[in-house]
Amino acid sequence: MLCGLNIFQNVKINSTVQIYNKIAGKYARSFNGSPEERSIILEFIKDHTPFKGISIEEVFENLESLVEMGIDGVETSRGTLAFSMFDMCRGGVPSKEMSKIMPKPAQAMTNIALKLNYPEKKFAFTEAYNRLPGKKLKEVLNDCPLILVGGMRGFPLMDQIVTNGEADFISLCRPLIREPLILKKWSQGNTNEPACVNCNKCLAGLAHHMVLQCREKKKF
Repeated sequence: MLCGLNIFQNVKINSTVQIYNKIAGKYARSFNGSPEERSIILEFIKDHTPFKGISIEEVFENLESLVEMGIDGVETSRGTLAFSMFDMCRGGVPSKEMSKIMPKPAQAMTNIALKLNYPEKKFAFTEAYNRLPGKKLKEVLNDCPLILVGGMRGFPLMDQIVTNGEADFISLCRPLIREPLILKKWSQGNTNEPACVNCNKCLAGLAHHMVLQCREKKKF
């Protein structure tokens, strides 16, 4: 049984039913168990995620209870789509590419609106951006494995994090989209940095219902 855990760091969770439901829904979907187990987790989250929001301290308290309930591991996450996907996937904000899903007359204004609402400096990429909160979660988890995700790029740093006991597993996404065989390359001793530049144009492609692949140098 695996449970995905959101890290709401420096974010005031909005007190709306819509966001509350999205948070609860994310927990339920990311819990890899039987329907009965999913129901138990969902009820727990509903009971422990008040409309006013939840603090980091309360996250740790909830996590202790989830461990006691028998989860086999926790994968960190950051934020929720109710706020912005770019808080979860730090890096570029492909506003121009995403605006092209709109009719042509509306594309220019959509591009401007996206740039104003999602400035790139707000979502600037830093390597291993969940590392610090992950270390705090690990202290609560004890022997329950922690899967660290969020800007994991350089193999030496990932190796250091696991060796130091800060996390038990590393989760990758965008580097594998750019280089599906990167793990094989690392296993053969080539530990060069991933080619992914964190432009997030792969996400823009999904908005266009395109096949998931690196689109850094592709036209939309």
